[in-house]
Amino acid sequence: MGRKRVSNPRVSFSISVDSHLVNKLNMRLGYNSSRSKWIADAIRMKLSNEDEGSDAVGKATMAELLSEMNWRANHPAFKSMFTKGDREKITDWIKKAKELPESDENE
Repeated sequence: MGRKRVSNPRVSFSISVDSHLVNKLNMRLGYNSSRSKWIADAIRMKLSNEDEGSDAVGKATMAELLSEMNWRANHPAFKSMFTKGDREKITDWIKKAKELPESDENE
């Protein structure tokens, strides 16, 4: 009998990082800590945060999205990206969005 097959086998790959970064990582890790495990956990955390960010847009209501767009259209840093007509359309869309029924959470 051979070894039991792993359902999700590990894959080895190399990356290049600054020596300062490796030193900082080594200072954080204990004697019995695994650098590979620490890096894999950091990658998982980063990917999870990105997934949560993209989910936030999908979970936002139309009114919330339009409110954010309206804020940007009137903020000094972004205002130049919108014409007066754009801002008027956003205001009109906000009025219409308030009339829409919210989608059911259980769908």
